[in-house]
Formats: sequence, structure tokens, C-alpha cells
Amino acid sequence: MTAIEILDADTTEAVETKDVTDKSEVSLLLEKKSFFADPQAAKAAVAALEAEVVKLKEKGIDCSIAEVDKDSRLRRRQLISLCSRGDEHRKDMNAPHQRVIDANNKLWKEIEPRIRALVPVFDNPIKAEEKRKEAELQRKAEEERQRVATLKAKVAAITNKPVALITASAETLAAEIDALEHLEITAEDFQEFAGDAMVEREGVLATLRVLHTNKVASEAAARQAEEQRIARERAEAEAAEQAKKQAEELAALKQQLEQANAAKAKAEQLAAALTGTSAVEDHYHSRAAESHSKPKSPPPAPVAVTQEQQPAAPEVVETETQAIQPHPPASEIIGVLSAHYHVSADIVIEWLCAIDLSEGL
Repeated sequence: MTAIEILDADTTEAVETKDVTDKSEVSLLLEKKSFFADPQAAKAAVAALEAEVVKLKEKGIDCSIAEVDKDSRLRRRQLISLCSRGDEHRKDMNAPHQRVIDANNKLWKEIEPRIRALVPVFDNPIKAEEKRKEAELQRKAEEERQRVATLKAKVAAITNKPVALITASAETLAAEIDALEHLEITAEDFQEFAGDAMVEREGVLATLRVLHTNKVASEAAARQAEEQRIARERAEAEAAEQAKKQAEELAALKQQLEQANAAKAKAEQLAAALTGTSAVEDHYHSRAAESHSKPKSPPPAPVAVTQEQQPAAPEVVETETQAIQPHPPASEIIGVLSAHYHVSADIVIEWLCAIDLSEGL
């Protein structure tokens, strides 16, 4: 037989024989059906049984001794019997209560939904109010966040001025410094950040003043460099204009020289032509003088002019009754033509040079 089977056999035997040798308090309480009726007495009886077993254990249980083995088996059956009897007693005590429990559960299963259905009557308004309060808290938190962000932005606007004005002109920097110096930082405008704003303003003013000083120096250097560039470009332009003017004057002088040379050549040609007619003029002048100094007589035959004396002039033929009239000098002719036409003597000479003398004077 296995140990379990032996234990079960011992238990069955103990239950059937109801060994009267078990006179423990636990057994007595179970017999009286008062074990669950008096919990304190039940706990005390179990404690006494535990103490008795502990003493036996301390003395030592040697089942090799027949009497000890017999006593140990008896006590085991008694303890197992107590467990069985106690469990039966518990069930007997719970039976009427179980019916109550079942009835209570049935009733509660029916009533609880009806009661819970009444909860929303109060729960919904409560939750709505809680939701409203939560929304109000969130709204106030958002307003507070925006308020703080706005104040911080005001302080940041002061803090970030040096970065924003890093490329500004000296005039702009001076205006910003003046505006920042006159900026009123009040508790109304900056609230709890007024102290931070004042500290930032002082630091920013120091930075802006350094920037302004550096910008004034750099702008002065830039103006000087620009003035030097303008002066250099002006000088270069003037030099170029002077060179151009000199080149134009040189070209004009060259042209005038060429024109003068051409005019001189024409004048020499004209002078040569006029020189060829000088003998004829002298002969005419002498004949005119003779005609005034002598009585009138038939005029002598005209003096023939050789080809060498007048190469470009045609032969002059006059009647005996026609008087020989002398013409004015060439200079006077040129002067009269120049005054009449309001041109220079050079132009008159050019005109005279353009005359074909072979056709006659």
C-alpha cells in the first residue's frame, strides 16, 4: 500500500471507530458543535494541541519503538479525524448561510442595476462641472503661459538688440541707444520680469555703445576711402579729359597746319599768277599817266605781252577810245571780299585759288 492509501485507511478507521481516547479541547468543541460558535475557544484549543505536539517533538519520536509507533499512528489518526470532522462541521454551519448568500446574491443582482442607473443623475453634473473646472484650469494655464511668454519676449527684444543691430549704421545705433536709455521699465509693463529687463538693458546698452564707437570709426574710414576713391577717379577723369583735349588740339593744329600749308601753296600759286600780270599792270599805269600828261592823240598800239610774262591771263584787247583803268592791290581785294562776306582772309585766298586763271582775271 502507498503512503496515501495508508493515510486514507487510518482516517477511515478513525472516523468509523470515533476513538474515545481523543479528549483534546478541539475534539470536545467539535462534539459540542461549538467550534465555529466560539472562535476564541477554538483558537485556544488549537494552540494547546500545537503545544502538546511540540513537546512530543522535542522529546523525540522514534517509531522504531513499537509503543512510540503505535502512539504516533493513533495521534495521526486523531489529527486527521479532527480535520475531517471540522470540515464537516464547517459545511453544516455554512449550509443555512449559503441559502442566505444565494438569496442575497439574486436580490442584489436584480437591485444593483436599478441603483446604478440612478448614479448618472448626479454623476453627470459632477463630471460636467469637473470638466468645466479642468477646462478653466487649462485656460488659465494657457493664459499664464501666454502672459509669461509675452513678458519674456519683451525682455528678449532688449537682449537681442545687439544681434539685430550688428550691421546697423552709426546713426541707427545712436537712435537705438537713446531709445533704450529712455525706455521705462515698470512693474506694470514687465511685472515679475522687470528686474531681469533692467539687468538686460544695462548689459545691452554697454554692448551697443561699443558697437556705436566701432561703427563711427569704420564709417569714418569708409568715408575717407570713398573720398580718396572719388578724388582719384576725378583726377583720372581730368587727366583723361586733358589728354583727350590735348589730342584734339594736336589734331586741330595738325589740320590747321595742313590747311595752312595747302593755303600757302595756293597763295604761292596765286602770287605766281599775279606776278605774271605785274608787267601788264605797270604798262597800263604808265599809259594812263601819259594819257593824262599829253594832249589827246590816238592811242598807241597795245603792248604785246609775251607768254613768259602772263602765262595764265588772256590777251587784253581795248579800243582806242577806252581808257586803261588800274585795279587795286591784291591785298585790298582780299580785304574787301573778307569784309563783305564776313570770312577770314585765308578763306578768301582759298576762293581765289579755286578760280581758274586760265579763263581770265
